[in-house]
Amino acid sequence: MRLVSLLLTAAAVLAAQAPRRLPWEGLPPLPWQELSEELGVEAPPMARPLPRGPIRVSLRTEGSLRVLDRRGIVRLRTGLPGRPMRLWRDAGLPLPGPWKDLPFGEDPGGMWRSAGLVREGDPRDLLAGFLWILDDSGRFLSLVHPATAQVAFLPLPEAEEPTLVFRTAGLALQEPPGAEGSGGRGRRWLLPWMALLPAFMRLEAPAETPRPGTALQPYPREKGW
Repeated sequence: MRLVSLLLTAAAVLAAQAPRRLPWEGLPPLPWQELSEELGVEAPPMARPLPRGPIRVSLRTEGSLRVLDRRGIVRLRTGLPGRPMRLWRDAGLPLPGPWKDLPFGEDPGGMWRSAGLVREGDPRDLLAGFLWILDDSGRFLSLVHPATAQVAFLPLPEAEEPTLVFRTAGLALQEPPGAEGSGGRGRRWLLPWMALLPAFMRLEAPAETPRPGTALQPYPREKGW
């Protein structure tokens, strides 16, 4: 019995010392479709006024991100896979830096947003309240829902200095002309909005209220992402 107790204690110590997996590690790839044709010109999504909501998002240059509620309590504190390079909100509105105090509303969206993706109309009208972040790792797109204090890390195809283009058919990723390995014109990929439905549903579920003493955890436990 003493030997079993020692073995169990040793196993617990080794488990505690094991490196913790980052939330973007081990994620399955998304069905990005490489396009051979040009994206073409498309009308922008419906314009919406910027909210003056009580939710505040702060993003530092090294990639640390915080979401604070109306009481100033940190609801989400996490890190990005790299340093932030480009940000968009809603359905493609660019956000110039610095990104120290970005206001967002408190409406979590709810199931009406996810269900709306399967109906007719422009799916981009359902993306209000999201924050999209490309960083210099080139490996992931960080999708933040400040109203629920949730974040999802979306794997990207291998691309050089890509940018996002929000299309009716889906989210497009585009390289600049002349990017290395792109044949001089820049490669393009498309991810249908329906492929992001699981992520949207995950983000619409409000995060648990932080327990006392956990506000400084840089990588809070997250389920599935």
